[in-house]
Amino acid sequence: MTEPSTAPHADGFGRLELKTSTLYGAVYLHYGVFAIFMPVWLKHQGLASSQVGLLIALPLLLRILFVAPVSALADHLRRIREVLFVCLVLTAALVACLNLAHGFVVIAIWPGTRSKI
Repeated sequence: MTEPSTAPHADGFGRLELKTSTLYGAVYLHYGVFAIFMPVWLKHQGLASSQVGLLIALPLLLRILFVAPVSALADHLRRIREVLFVCLVLTAALVACLNLAHGFVVIAIWPGTRSKI
């Protein structure tokens, strides 16, 4: 009779480090991809340099305003994973539709260009 493996999960997905790395990769990968090209795209949309700078800085302000209330909601509901998942899916969907937004005001209020939790 063989003894069962003492490793938590043989496939490696049971490790906290791998799960955490995968989560952070999913959450922040778009910053590495879009952060490089977003100013160029905004300039191509006909925005002035001052408007581009404002739109690039806006996510920091929105993080300050929205992270605490959404985190408190997730804690209150005791559904942290689900709230994070909803935020990620909504952000991905809105970023996918970003090409439909034209002009400074529309892009400024377009939720897909803003940060998420």
